[in-house]
Parts: sequence; C-alpha cells; structure tokens
Amino acid sequence: MVRLYLATSNVGKVKEISELLAAFDVSVLPRSSTLEAPVETGETLIENAILKANYDFALIEGSAVLADDSGLFVDVLDGAPGVYSSSFGGVEGDDSRNRSALIERLKQARVDSSRARFRCVMALKGISGQISTYEGVVEGTVYPFERGLHGFGYDSMFIPDEGDGRTFGEMERYEKSNISHRSRALAKLVEAITRDPSILL
Repeated sequence: MVRLYLATSNVGKVKEISELLAAFDVSVLPRSSTLEAPVETGETLIENAILKANYDFALIEGSAVLADDSGLFVDVLDGAPGVYSSSFGGVEGDDSRNRSALIERLKQARVDSSRARFRCVMALKGISGQISTYEGVVEGTVYPFERGLHGFGYDSMFIPDEGDGRTFGEMERYEKSNISHRSRALAKLVEAITRDPSILL
C-alpha cells in the first residue's frame, strides 16, 4: 500500500481526499502537527503548492506527498487577495479578519459585487520525486457582506455561478464539494491516478 502524506493537518481535507482515493491502494495520512510549516514565498498558487510538496517530501522518507494552495481572485481588485488569501487581513489564517479586509476593500472600490473565482492547485510528489500538478476553478460573484455559517475562509461572501443563489457559506459540505475548486482539482488527481497509478511511485 502506498502511503500518501498530505501537507496539511486539516481533518476535513484528509477525510475528503481519503474518500476520493478509497478505490486505490493508498493510505492517506495527515501532516504531523510537530512539523514546522514552510514559508510560502511563491508568487503563484502552483509555486506555493510545489514548494510545500517539496518541503514535506524532504522530511518524510519513502512516501508520496500531496500539497495544495488555493485562493480567491477578485476582478475589481486586480486579482487580490489571490495568493495572499489566508493573510489578507494581516494575520495568517484569521478568516474573520480576512473577510473584514476584503469587505473594506470592496467598499473602497465602490461596488456592490464583483466577478471572482476560487482556484486550487494540488501538487503530487511521488515516491521517486516526480511532480505533477492539478488545478480546479469555480467561477462566481463576491459581495461585500457575509451570509451563511458553513464553510470557512471567504465562503460566506461567494456565490458560485453553478449554485442556486446561495453562498458557499449557506451550503452543506456535500453541496459545496460538488462544485468546489478543491473537489475539481481532486477529481483531476483521481483521473490521473486512474490512468497511471505509477505517478504515486
């Protein structure tokens, strides 16, 4: 059985990826909480995803590693917050401050809404050191207000085009996962492994 370490300790991500890879001979394991996180110096999602995959691969011998980076790209803000989505409010990982900062920027831009998209890039580094990447995108509209208590990040501000008018924050997890950027990147990963399982090796 191939061990696949995720460059995250997020229980939800581990569960989601485990379910999608259940048909393969793969054991999905979370990142150890004792490992220090790398500094994300990349200027793009793909650079950061590869950076994280390489970082954890160097610490874990004989295992494949899957890392991801994602962000919200708002047209009226020239693509911001983008790669800085998790620290847009000044504190890394503070979702509430990040949303407040985005709401303020949208108000400063004097708009009621803006076209936007969530993007996710996953980088798989096989046991041999081979790297492959997969991207998922969901288009929608972002608003300078919050609606809904589910999800995380900017979910309560984003209404996907393929939904029914609710924000991601108003959707149950299974509803969001049907169209989310992360699930689309994962679907491409699963398709690639189905075609060629050796990318894990």
